[in-house]
Amino acid sequence: MFSNAQADSNCPNCGAVVSINTAACPQCGGHLPEAGAPPAQPLPYSRWSKICAAAGLLCLTMAAVLPAVQAPDGPYRRTRCVGNLKTIGLALRAYHAQYGVFPPAYVADDQGRPMHSWRVLLLPFLDEQELYEMYDFSEPWDGEHNVTLFEKLPKVYACPAHQVGKSANTTYLALVGNRCAFRGTAGVPQADLPDGMANTVFVTEAAYGNIPWTRPVDLQVADAPKVGDRLFGFSSDHPAGVHFLMGDGTVRVVYDPEYAHR
Repeated sequence: MFSNAQADSNCPNCGAVVSINTAACPQCGGHLPEAGAPPAQPLPYSRWSKICAAAGLLCLTMAAVLPAVQAPDGPYRRTRCVGNLKTIGLALRAYHAQYGVFPPAYVADDQGRPMHSWRVLLLPFLDEQELYEMYDFSEPWDGEHNVTLFEKLPKVYACPAHQVGKSANTTYLALVGNRCAFRGTAGVPQADLPDGMANTVFVTEAAYGNIPWTRPVDLQVADAPKVGDRLFGFSSDHPAGVHFLMGDGTVRVVYDPEYAHR
């Protein structure tokens, strides 16, 4: 009985019982090891685990990166844009918590000419203290020194879908008007917002603006007749619509059917 058992073996490919002297398995056709050769050993479990983990990580990385590359105006960039606006909203509320008012739309000189933007005033609340200290408040936003800061556009002020002048310009503008949180050179307390925080637009997109981020220019309510008006009003480089940062920190998207075909 012992000699007969040694005359047969199992195919390492399909498991079929074959003669030990057979070169190929009659069941699957797979190559059989020579007599006396040690059977092939599977990879240790730990090695398989590492290989599978590496392959899975590669797939996850590609899944995260490819949508951003293949769909530049898709959900990835819209999500980043919403994140920027929410961060600005948090900074505005932190400013209010410290000073009791929201920042003025701009700081003016003795003649009433706009000198400095709220975007500069907000820098310390955006973890940009170093950049804030580099800014020279003794000269206007486009003074000899301050113009050198144009290229230091904070990422939070850069819409990821906007390409024109992206190294220095922003499309995030405050909404300025009598019922808004931004009304000119005076800071406005939360209690003076007649429509409440949740119904007051603080910051919006104005793709036509494309202004240096330090420039004290924003969107006047009177100059914003409708959504999608790239020349005068609310506009965005996102095909889904225009983002609006509300006073309570939420971000709303307003979509005009004609806007996607501008």
